[in-house]
Amino acid sequence: MADRSETAAVRIKSEAIAWRVVDGEAVAFDVSRSEYVGLNAAATVILSQLDSGSTEAELSHGLASEFDVDLTTAERDVRTFLAACRERGWLDE
Repeated sequence: MADRSETAAVRIKSEAIAWRVVDGEAVAFDVSRSEYVGLNAAATVILSQLDSGSTEAELSHGLASEFDVDLTTAERDVRTFLAACRERGWLDE
């Protein structure tokens, strides 16, 4: 049976961050911490998918496809990014 985190859609809390893509990489403003955060290309792809809401599985498949990496690597990277987003309070789950 699939874990809830793999089947439930997750999205960015629009009130938690403001972000834009500049030269292929996102720059996010963390509202609660009043700080800018630069994201690499992989994190930018994940953030873009989170903006409209995606499951962890969709995020992983999208990342694997975009960067031509194996699914295991993509899943690890997605879990790491989501954990950082949760720590900052950026996710609406």
